[in-house]
Amino acid sequence: MIRGLQRTAAVLYVSIVCATAYFNKPYSLFTAHPVLMSLLVFFVSETLLAFSPVRLVKRSLAAGKLPRTAMVNVHRLIAFLALNCAIGGAVCIYLVKDMLNKPHFATKHGWYGFLVLVWLLGQFTFGALAHNFKLSRQLLRMHGMSGFVLMVCVNYVAYIQTSRDNGWLDLSARNLPFGFHFAPWHVIAQGLLAAITVSALGTFKSNAKGRA
Repeated sequence: MIRGLQRTAAVLYVSIVCATAYFNKPYSLFTAHPVLMSLLVFFVSETLLAFSPVRLVKRSLAAGKLPRTAMVNVHRLIAFLALNCAIGGAVCIYLVKDMLNKPHFATKHGWYGFLVLVWLLGQFTFGALAHNFKLSRQLLRMHGMSGFVLMVCVNYVAYIQTSRDNGWLDLSARNLPFGFHFAPWHVIAQGLLAAITVSALGTFKSNAKGRA
């Protein structure tokens, strides 16, 4: 159930951001930034969901299946997509600020976003090395813990911008049609980010302890 809550919250968050971007015309290079970063939130969440609880893994192994290899491959693919979304989103906002002659890293959102991108690069590199070299179980556990904390930080960086009154999401969501513009979508998005983070903690624990 908690895994379903995590995925549902992430899908709803992406849907809100993408719908807001779609109805906020004319499009610009900046439009790609929130879209890509919302997808980053989704994919980072999915990297954790790529693994099943230990109990379920053992049950599959007993049935003659090899789910661990498949889960690792799915995890690597999703991590690759997350990294590309982060890089793409960072490049977009960098180019936009250059074109508008605005300073880079002038806000907490920008600085923390840069640090998260560096962390994400390191996390992905370690994961690639872990796949090709037999690392100790302790290092793999550290990689998993680092990934969970990274996900929390990704959500926090998104929250910083999402929570701004008269920020991009707050203002742009007012262009939504069919009466949807009356809803406080930036507040709803904040709640979804919180739901992703809290439910992900339960997912992380269940993966390690084998509780579904």
